[in-house]
Amino acid sequence: MAGGAKTENGSNAEIYESVIKIVFSWVILMPIAVMVSGKLMAQTVKLSGQHGQLFQISIPKVIKIRANNDEVILGFGLFIVLLAIDGMVAGQVLYRLIVTNFGIDPGHFNALCIFSAFASVFLSGFVYGLSGCVALLRRRGDPQLRKYEQTIERLAAEKRQDDVAGKTSAEKRRQGRGA
Repeated sequence: MAGGAKTENGSNAEIYESVIKIVFSWVILMPIAVMVSGKLMAQTVKLSGQHGQLFQISIPKVIKIRANNDEVILGFGLFIVLLAIDGMVAGQVLYRLIVTNFGIDPGHFNALCIFSAFASVFLSGFVYGLSGCVALLRRRGDPQLRKYEQTIERLAAEKRQDDVAGKTSAEKRRQGRGA
């Protein structure tokens, strides 16, 4: 099976193409999409009791990404829900879309997985952005929140000044008592 030799099932190019399709749909694309969407969703949706969940991809010197606890559950949950919806509502259309626009034919199910991975990242990014806009609008309209944020900013600025001056909290208290 050296060089351009044919195998019983086809050419080496077909085998390489199949391996690349599987790697990029299942081994790399889907897990990264699950982790990214999970991280974004975890910023807006809080789940309790999710401990010990870990999902990680590590390609040395290229990428290392990790999702923990509720990030894993939210990422997988969103991906699976979107995969089911995509398959039931527009499976054939999405398959043709992937084949036509991306120029590869990963197979029907893998095409749905690819689309669901993209959709989960897009949807979680949209939810994250929308929640940020809502939070910004709430802060603008709530005087108590503005007063709270100003107090936090003032205390942080005082802490920075003390750090620059080299004073510890204990020294500051001693100076306050001695004055």
